[in-house]
Amino acid sequence: METIVHSSRLISYEQQHYDLVEKLVAYTWRPHLHTPLPPVNFGNFPPAQSRLPAHSFRLVHDFKSGVQYRISEETGNCTLEGIPLDAPDAALTAATKHVRLRHAQELLHADRDSFAYWGLREVRGILCDVWVASRGTQRGFYSTVEVFLSHKNWSVEMEVLNHVQRVPVGVATYLTPAQESQSSTAFQHVSTTHYYGYRTGHPAWSNFEIAPCLNRLNRLFLKLSLQISYRELSQFNLEAVQDSLRRAIAGIAGVSPLRVTQITLSSEGANGEVAVWFSLLEAPGLVGPVDQPRAQLSLADSHQLLRGIVQRHPVPVRIGLGGGRQRVVQFRAGSLAAVPEAVHPGTTGGKPRRYFHATYTAGSMAGFGFSMVVLGLCVGLLSGFLLWKKRPGVPYELTE
Repeated sequence: METIVHSSRLISYEQQHYDLVEKLVAYTWRPHLHTPLPPVNFGNFPPAQSRLPAHSFRLVHDFKSGVQYRISEETGNCTLEGIPLDAPDAALTAATKHVRLRHAQELLHADRDSFAYWGLREVRGILCDVWVASRGTQRGFYSTVEVFLSHKNWSVEMEVLNHVQRVPVGVATYLTPAQESQSSTAFQHVSTTHYYGYRTGHPAWSNFEIAPCLNRLNRLFLKLSLQISYRELSQFNLEAVQDSLRRAIAGIAGVSPLRVTQITLSSEGANGEVAVWFSLLEAPGLVGPVDQPRAQLSLADSHQLLRGIVQRHPVPVRIGLGGGRQRVVQFRAGSLAAVPEAVHPGTTGGKPRRYFHATYTAGSMAGFGFSMVVLGLCVGLLSGFLLWKKRPGVPYELTE
């Protein structure tokens, strides 16, 4: 997202990621955007959030367990706590002591029925339908919001050959002090947010990575064998494959996908299978203010459950290959094994290790062979020249 705060002449960029299946939200909290009044994004940042430290950090909200993971972008330190009742992405339930994930329309902090169609307008050169709604007075400010949706004759390309219509292009927020809302004809604060890289699919799991928070508790380094060749698997989107495997392993172990991390794929060579390396994290040991929070198995119990299922028989899993394609493959029975951290390809003393897979082409091999021939000729000529120089001369005697 690109946010323009017109009164401050500030342009800033940030990302927000939502997983509705797992009820996860991830975004970066920035004090220069979210602390001052009037707030810029999420429509209304609450007081509890504005009391956070004065440096940026990444927030991950798990609405199935009610836990907030706060990871500092400066130090990497992590804090676990319950999701605040007034978090910008949270809505109070009927009990008012529990929260749930806000619906998309609720993130605008305006009643759905209050929106009125304004007309057409070009935004970033895109023809948009404009919808306007009044938010009323919140925290001493009267505000109005405009939502820009791409016109029905325009399409947005999400993936190759996958076009969608009526995509959110941006939001404009207008605010003025409540005491001046009746007398003033202009808004004192205007901010415009443009949406780039809008996606309807599942965001990458790297955006919800919480390993820094749970690594300090306990973890296991494990390996499974997937009955498919690496050459065949590498033809597809490996990121989509890893995301599918994360969900599958978490489902078998009875844990949240957040606790399955550091997934790495490699070829096992001898049997033509794919080795799936991963880490299984300990439960956070904390439950937040949500209705019916997800049961949290301990690391020992989830490992025992995973081993008990995989050891008995092959386990079929459905993996995404990207572009909407799927395939069913199997974890080989009895393939689950614990490995030392030192040999796990996802870590090198806690730091990620990078692997490069390369092959030689026919052209490169031909060039290599020609170079060897030239090198051999040069060595042969040099050796012959040296031997000729060292050859002894024919003895003779001078006579008168």
